[in-house]
Amino acid sequence: MDDVRAAAAWWCEQMGAGPFFEIGAGGFDETRYLGEACVLTHTTMLGQWGPIAVELQQFHDVSPPELAAALRPAGSRVSHVGYTVPDAPGESARLTAAGMPLFLHARQGELEVRFHRAVPMGHAIEIFQAGEQVDGLFAFVAHAAREWDGRDPIRSLPSP
Repeated sequence: MDDVRAAAAWWCEQMGAGPFFEIGAGGFDETRYLGEACVLTHTTMLGQWGPIAVELQQFHDVSPPELAAALRPAGSRVSHVGYTVPDAPGESARLTAAGMPLFLHARQGELEVRFHRAVPMGHAIEIFQAGEQVDGLFAFVAHAAREWDGRDPIRSLPSP
């Protein structure tokens, strides 16, 4: 699905995941594709499916075209899997040494994300630096899922 809100509704109805919180369209303070400045704006819906966090994305403006292709692997509807680690630079170095090179680094305030090519998996790997902001966001979404009664499946993320 190319409409992230429709995708979130499908996950709620068909998979029982939710609720989903919309993180509005926007970009990062800094984005680098293979070390060079690039453009990446997208809308994210973040929800919970049992113990699994589910992130749905709709890309609005992505360049260069090679970055768009890396984020939308041919033949796959899965863009990436992601996880948090206590040492993101160290994990990034480990993935690179294992043959999964870094292709995208993005920063929004203190939040940093790193995307690595994982060709054998058929999609990218995203790593987050564990910390108050990221851990708090995922904990908030997981808590909302535990309390969810099926109403209001798509919500706005509360302002900090």
